[in-house]
Amino acid sequence: MLKVIVILLGVILSNLSDANEFIKKNEIDLALEIIRDSHNIPALAVAIINEGKEVYTAGFGTYGKESTRQVSQHTLFRIASISKLFTAQAIVQLIESDLINLNDCVSQYISQFKGCNIKVLDLMTHTSGLSDTVEPEKITVKRSFEDYLASSLASYDINSSKTFEYADLNFNILGRIIEIVSGISYTDYVQKHSLDKIGMENTGFNLANKKLEPSVLAYYNYGFVNEASTRPYDTSFAPSEGIISSVEDLSIWIQSVLQHDERLLNESSYQNMLIPRKDTVWGSIKMGLAWQLYQVDGEKVAQHAGSITGFKSLLITYPAKKRAIIILANTQNVPRWEIATVINSILDDKSYAIPPSYQGKYIAYIIMFALIIIISIAVLIRKKLRNPAKSI
Repeated sequence: MLKVIVILLGVILSNLSDANEFIKKNEIDLALEIIRDSHNIPALAVAIINEGKEVYTAGFGTYGKESTRQVSQHTLFRIASISKLFTAQAIVQLIESDLINLNDCVSQYISQFKGCNIKVLDLMTHTSGLSDTVEPEKITVKRSFEDYLASSLASYDINSSKTFEYADLNFNILGRIIEIVSGISYTDYVQKHSLDKIGMENTGFNLANKKLEPSVLAYYNYGFVNEASTRPYDTSFAPSEGIISSVEDLSIWIQSVLQHDERLLNESSYQNMLIPRKDTVWGSIKMGLAWQLYQVDGEKVAQHAGSITGFKSLLITYPAKKRAIIILANTQNVPRWEIATVINSILDDKSYAIPPSYQGKYIAYIIMFALIIIISIAVLIRKKLRNPAKSI
């Protein structure tokens, strides 16, 4: 009899748990759709990992303004600077193989840095003193990394102080070091040693064998939704911003990271990547190895965001809970951290508020600016008519 009661209680509790998860999923669905609609976000995709397992994936919106194809967890986006985490992981893999050391001078690998005291660790933490002065170029240009680096270092002062400055250049150089040490291209290395190892079949680079393209168009959404120009794909920038992926594939990767999957790194390497090493200019945030680290209510948070023309992304993790939230969108104005706060609140049964939208204000500013221009032109025309030029 006791055994029957225990079984019945187990079934009831299981059903209650399932019902609670169903309610939370619906609440997240509703909150995300409200945010997407009120903020004029054409395409939004989200994945949630909790206690090391995927508990939610969904897509909202369509591929483009004129498209009827619905966004899903498989929809491909440019993930922008989240790519840096994969570059950092590749460097740490090579450290495990004793091919690189964090304290190695970059000059050991790249001759242009002879005389500079820049170390691999400085690149990983954005404390090299280098800054971004060169933008990516279209693939048709086929600029070499050497040309990109020469242009980037043209105004570099060898005596620059090694203070924090976030720069794509740091990770683009790390990508070149990966190529020199491994003997294969950066994109091939990441494909072989990270993506393929854990089955990320729909993730890769535009400038590699897969030649992936994002499923969605890029947009601006400052009041009105307008198509944005495509940021060029440049091989030199692949290590800092080049990966194309979906929330479903990124979920596979971050689950492996949170569970310390030995197919990617060993236990100590995962821990070393999350050691705070350098201060930043972002308040209490410190740099680990690519990861941006801070604490909320005594709990460690590790994150990285991404931003390029027409695309925004966020990967925010809570290692102690083995929780992660992935947000991908195809427009400029996206309340990423506010979305993460809403999701965390729902998961933890806390109250929350939908983040306010400023789309109405943007429209008002645009209309006001247009009226000022129209009035100014009308005044000039009126003055011209009142004071016609005298004939000679």
